[in-house]
Amino acid sequence: MSAAKKSLASPSEKLIALYSLLLFTRYPLSLTHISEHLQCSKQSVLRLVERIETSGYGRVIREKKGRETAYILSKPRNLPKISINAEGLHQLALCRNFLMHMLPQQMKLNIDAVIQETSAYLSDEPITEDFLSVGDVYTKGSVDHTPYQPILDTIIEAIRKHKVCKITYSPTANNVDKEYFLAPHRVTAFHDNLYVVGRLVTADGVAEPINDHNNTFLLHRFKNAEITYRNTDLAPLIAEQSEGAFGWFNSGEVFETRIRFKKEVAGYVTSRTWSNKQSVEYLDNGDFVLTMTVRSRNELISWILSFKDTATVLEPKDIRENVIAAARGIIDNYKD
Repeated sequence: MSAAKKSLASPSEKLIALYSLLLFTRYPLSLTHISEHLQCSKQSVLRLVERIETSGYGRVIREKKGRETAYILSKPRNLPKISINAEGLHQLALCRNFLMHMLPQQMKLNIDAVIQETSAYLSDEPITEDFLSVGDVYTKGSVDHTPYQPILDTIIEAIRKHKVCKITYSPTANNVDKEYFLAPHRVTAFHDNLYVVGRLVTADGVAEPINDHNNTFLLHRFKNAEITYRNTDLAPLIAEQSEGAFGWFNSGEVFETRIRFKKEVAGYVTSRTWSNKQSVEYLDNGDFVLTMTVRSRNELISWILSFKDTATVLEPKDIRENVIAAARGIIDNYKD
């Protein structure tokens, strides 16, 4: 069901959609996730859950997921047979094309095999030879993660089993290896790289976090990863207050910046969301000022420099001075 159709769905249709969602999911879904999926309020979701229970359609299991309650339907012994959603499978194939350049070769082959095998169960839509080639992606400087397939497999298994990993990692390009004990929680793609996000924990005994922030590791700098017997229960990811601000790497603070752009880049800058708190003020000559929150100074400076002479930092003062210093450094590189 498309987003537009979901927003116009009747209560009965949403009840069926919720029942299917809880029946076929493999893990409990948070109230927020269900609300966003059905495009209705959390109160409406709670009423629908109550209707499922009182109607005797199934037993809803509740689990705590952070600060929220998560829901899943108790599975019957034999799940009903369904037809494969052709539109959803085509969209999955499109997502596959957007991500394939970052994945190890064996993982690519596994994905292709699953999609091809699943397509055989489509009820009435023929599969053409261009089924897996309807989309593409252009990249610059991507990393071949194929040699790191065993490490990625180990990390994913550790995440699924909530286990600590003993890792050997080279934090810089000079190949100085270090050992860490990591409670991995997710694999994240950013700028054509794969990162492992988690918490560093103590080396022995109960795995307790050794710092008060999340830790990020580049997959291609891993030298080894071993799953230990220790659980990650006491080292959950920290919900960072800076999430949603400009930048991916958290420099430890959130600040506000004001940048003046020339009108020729308005189509690019104003059509995108750079921060969860941003505003645009248009000037009489067509130029505009973007105000937004930022959590990564280095990423902001690099981003501003990419606009060359069409962007000018107004605030804060130290970012403005850093951009000026970087520009002067570029000029110095070209002096005879």
